[in-house]
Amino acid sequence: MTNVSFDFIKSIWIAALIGITPTLSYSESNIQYQETLQSHCFETWMKKMDPSIDKETYKQFGDKYCRCISTKNLDNKTGVQKAIRNCMPQTILHDAMDELEEEVTLSEVTTQTIEQYCLNRWSLIYPNQSDEDKKTIQAYCACVKTKLLSFIEQIEKISNREYNEAINDINTICSENLNQ
Repeated sequence: MTNVSFDFIKSIWIAALIGITPTLSYSESNIQYQETLQSHCFETWMKKMDPSIDKETYKQFGDKYCRCISTKNLDNKTGVQKAIRNCMPQTILHDAMDELEEEVTLSEVTTQTIEQYCLNRWSLIYPNQSDEDKKTIQAYCACVKTKLLSFIEQIEKISNREYNEAINDINTICSENLNQ
């Protein structure tokens, strides 16, 4: 599978990382560090917004993405890259599930519905995809659709923590093609 060229996403993260570098030298508590990181990440995220995108949806996604980033080990370039590769598709998957739950009765969800919501979320944050990017993203969404459908059938029986862990596990399995 090809590698998705996340130049847009990387530029957001690099700018956020540069913005917080001065705060890394202070001995702040981990909570303050996470809040600062999340704040800078979010500010940078919003500055990169494409004017054609729905601002509120983009804002909500950026908040979720930056919360994920702020919990990762960012001590070096490898850690930053790993956080981006993990958090972006993970946030997309959580966001797609949130949208499905709000807009569709889960008992009526099909693999096609799941795939469409997944593709729509990728288009929201990554609107200018090359043909190779589209193929990789389609492969990711094809991977998650059957796994999420099986998961949705069990959703009433699990806790919120189990719900989040299951989505993260599905992302880990399906994002392997994105990380090559």
